[in-house]
Amino acid sequence: MFNRGINNLLAALPAIADLTVDQIRRILTTAWLETTGPRLGADQRAAASVEMLRRLATALELHAILPLQAEQLVVRACAFVAAEALTIAHDLANADETDEQLRASNGSRFWLFGPERSFERVEAALLYLIAGYDANAALTVASIGAGDVGDDSPEGPIATWAVRRIVGLCRLAPAAEVAAPALDQEAHPTRILVRHELWRRIGVHVSDHLDWLMVRTGADPNAGAALRSLAERLENRDQVPARPAAHPDLHHLLLLLAAACDETGSRALRAVPPPPQDTGDLFAAYQRDRAASRPLLWPAAQEYADATLPGPEVHAVVAVPTNSGKSSVAELAISQALCRGWVVYLAPTNALVGQIRRQVADVFGRATVREFLGGAEYTQLIGESLEQIEDRQVLVMTPEKCSLALRQNPEAFEKLALCVFDEAHLLGDRAGRGVIAELVIAEIMHRARQARLLLMSALIANPSDLGAWLSQATATPTVVINEPWRPTRTLRAIAGIDRDRGNAAANAAYQQLRVLPPHRKRQKFNTPIALLAGLQGAWASQAVNDYTLVQTDIEVPAAVTRNARWDPAGYCTPATAAIVQRLGLRGDKILAFLPRSKHDSFHAAGMTQFAAAPTDSTVEALLHLAELELGVSSALRAHLRHGVAVHTSALLREEQRASEIAFERGLAVAMYATGTMAQGLNLPATAVVIGGTEIGYDNTSTAQQRRDQARAQLLNAIGRAGRAHIAPRSMAIVVPNRAIVLSSSADAQRAVRNAEFLQDEDASSELSSALDGLIRDALSGALTPEDMTAAEHTAFSFLAFEDGDEDDTAQVMSKTWAVHRAGAQHRVPEITNAITVTGNTFIHSAGAPAWVAFAAHQSGIALPETATLYRYLRARLESTAAPGTITSWADLMLDLLEQLPPAQLRRILPSTPYGDASKLSNIFDTGAARTDAWSAYRAALRSWMSGEPVIAVADHIHSRSVAGNAKRGPQDPLPRAITVTSDAFRFGLPLIAGALTAIVMLGQEREPDGPWALPAEAVRALNLLPLAVRSGADTPDSLAWIRAGVHTRVAAHLLDDLLSAPPGQSDDQLRRWAHGRLMELYDSSLPGLATTTQAAVISALRIVREAR
Repeated sequence: MFNRGINNLLAALPAIADLTVDQIRRILTTAWLETTGPRLGADQRAAASVEMLRRLATALELHAILPLQAEQLVVRACAFVAAEALTIAHDLANADETDEQLRASNGSRFWLFGPERSFERVEAALLYLIAGYDANAALTVASIGAGDVGDDSPEGPIATWAVRRIVGLCRLAPAAEVAAPALDQEAHPTRILVRHELWRRIGVHVSDHLDWLMVRTGADPNAGAALRSLAERLENRDQVPARPAAHPDLHHLLLLLAAACDETGSRALRAVPPPPQDTGDLFAAYQRDRAASRPLLWPAAQEYADATLPGPEVHAVVAVPTNSGKSSVAELAISQALCRGWVVYLAPTNALVGQIRRQVADVFGRATVREFLGGAEYTQLIGESLEQIEDRQVLVMTPEKCSLALRQNPEAFEKLALCVFDEAHLLGDRAGRGVIAELVIAEIMHRARQARLLLMSALIANPSDLGAWLSQATATPTVVINEPWRPTRTLRAIAGIDRDRGNAAANAAYQQLRVLPPHRKRQKFNTPIALLAGLQGAWASQAVNDYTLVQTDIEVPAAVTRNARWDPAGYCTPATAAIVQRLGLRGDKILAFLPRSKHDSFHAAGMTQFAAAPTDSTVEALLHLAELELGVSSALRAHLRHGVAVHTSALLREEQRASEIAFERGLAVAMYATGTMAQGLNLPATAVVIGGTEIGYDNTSTAQQRRDQARAQLLNAIGRAGRAHIAPRSMAIVVPNRAIVLSSSADAQRAVRNAEFLQDEDASSELSSALDGLIRDALSGALTPEDMTAAEHTAFSFLAFEDGDEDDTAQVMSKTWAVHRAGAQHRVPEITNAITVTGNTFIHSAGAPAWVAFAAHQSGIALPETATLYRYLRARLESTAAPGTITSWADLMLDLLEQLPPAQLRRILPSTPYGDASKLSNIFDTGAARTDAWSAYRAALRSWMSGEPVIAVADHIHSRSVAGNAKRGPQDPLPRAITVTSDAFRFGLPLIAGALTAIVMLGQEREPDGPWALPAEAVRALNLLPLAVRSGADTPDSLAWIRAGVHTRVAAHLLDDLLSAPPGQSDDQLRRWAHGRLMELYDSSLPGLATTTQAAVISALRIVREAR
């Protein structure tokens, strides 16, 4: 249950009653398992003792608050373990006490204020604050109400008043401003009057401190020192013999509060110095606004602030676990960088781009943030080419989109102040995306020499190497923050068949089978599940007592055969669903990852059902738009109605977003997802269930790559358990693909062979570069286009700058991660020359002009394919008139692709989206089937661009009858159609369309005598083609609605039918016209215009827009 950060903390513990750190971890984990047993239907009792936990807490608490000069790490370690022991003891006592005992005692064991248990929670929360775990502190006192702190004694009112302020400090939320209750000075003895004044001063000092933290007041009140001074007045440490302090209960509380105020004050956001360029008080305004809800810095953010701010003056590489405050580090950096320029924020997926945009907009305002979704297709459309970048803006995009910005508007990067790269482990991706990310970072270092970089990831094992790269490439220092701290703890467990109870159930079923007719070969029965849990964290220990078997009453279906053997076929998904069902019914929020196939999630969702969920207008609006786009009912709707969300690539983005919102807002108890969703999106879960340890692979992956991918994906999934401010402790349960039998903790070493990744602390691995081979071949003289990988072709095109500018090529190449890794900075001219010579040689042999290399650079298409497209397009335009419409250009594009040799076609248009059995699968063949496949491809693309629903597009893709089939199984039409439209129509084809656009535009400039002087309408249609293909539009008018903000394709075509655009408008004028009409429709300024169906679509669009 304990991670590397906590283990580092525990190493600082003093010796306590001969307990080792390993024993303390076992005690705490075993006790927590006992408290959480009812969630699993566990019926055995653990060996944990409430009194033992309380004694441990008391002993460590004295170490945390009594010594005056104790080391901070020792204080934090003692405070953390004491807080854990107290909170677990509290929960354990609640579990042990019967309803009858609770009624009899009325919870009436009083100490200092209210019931002892209430004080215990406040005490634990203060200890968490001292340890630096403010989110845990807030959770510990979250349920304390007015009735939990008062009593009828004379000091009850003032104690209640002060304790509410203490609880406010623990929650980092101030109590209501109410004057301290007065006390009749004549009616009470001196002792009561003294205690009343002590309580009053406690409340005042705590309130003053919290007001200062939240930037509600000016100067630091030094509350910690004031509280400690009060405590010192109650004792005389020099007295011999030593005597207890006066009012020992309040003395104890004063010391706790003093330590808590000191610790929180040292992590105050308001203490971060402003940047020197902040002439408009921007950073101070950010501090005031942010401190109202998040006044404290977590360790990574605090270290970043101390090492880089004001500024930021240096680069940083931040390697911290999931849910440890990466976004807060980025937020701090952005808040200061905006004072001197604009910021680019890179994230690997459009879904994560959207989430980051929402988070940044919440902090800095919607007007500050611009989101750029989509691919990297070349375009010259105003508003789509990132030509207009203003100061003090945050642009959020994928590396691919940023590569387009660098190709189109490199000058804008001269004013870039900061580049944030979230999930920066993408640099190590060898499937092509890593190359783009690496070259984008290298070119930013070249173009924006004044900019600072912030690389963040939970999955980088060699952050110091990346830091050395940034420092060497820019001659600017880099801070490496490798902070293992995490605010939550996660228990790791493996699920299996309980041997003894399973054998009994199987034997009973076998006896039933024996008396049945011979034709019955199998007898079904239900078998109980047991969990084997690790008590130390990662399953690295060989000791049997570091594991424990937890019996549950969860059952999964099985069968026994005539030869008395179990048949566990199909075990994994039903077992996963059964565990999710039990946890959900007992109050957990569960993320269940089924990583093998995107189809498994719907199968599992069908086995899971909770109470009917209330409706939500945003979720309903998203589902309405999804069903409009699909043309059939969404299969997701029924599952959401029963509290189950699904998130896979077999869903439209509207459906995925509906699932995210339903889970975030508590409408869905559980979410089933593929493993890739674990990488990036932050959703609040108290438990994670991993259904299977096999993941879906790219067919080109090697065995080692598959192992690495599985390890990273599954460990990252575990990291999604336990979110700050949701639950301090959580569990991650792994269900192996094949059933295993468990009988005792001695089975741990055998069981972990089915989930070897559990032995690792996290998914971090050392990053290499996908450009290593290109550098090696360039230096050895073996560089040839024929032998390059797809990733190397991408790099080759990226480095082909205008007019063969070798200086740009050399500068970017010199700043790559690959050159740094090779130590080849002094050989960059040699590498650049090899790239230039190889490119020129190829261009000459291909019969293409030199400028085609720059067309490849602009479009992002590999040079060989760009050269081939140049030849084919030139020949076509020399023999026939240029197309004058978007659809005619789309047909021409497919004609050119059909001419490509299969090997080249696979490089430019990967085959994965089309599967092995769709109507489009044979576009790569050389026989007669190829013609039919391309005919189907044309029909599918026309259907897509004309605004027909996806089910109609599926008619041209699916090999069998579609007939309105809305299911999402592996043999159903919608998953394949969604994959084709997402991966091919929205990504692959727009890049190729962009290449055609780049060839024509450069041809007009570089070959004025060529066939490139096209009619204005042809040029306009070609310019629109890349975005039209990606968006699914076939006319400038329908595309204008999409560009105006109607992101659902069928809805855009519906509005185009509803309102006719004025003739003679430019594309930018059309976009502005559509945006104006859209706002009028949202405001109901055009009454009576729409039918009921159209009005429902407009309402859904408005609701979704407001929710963005």
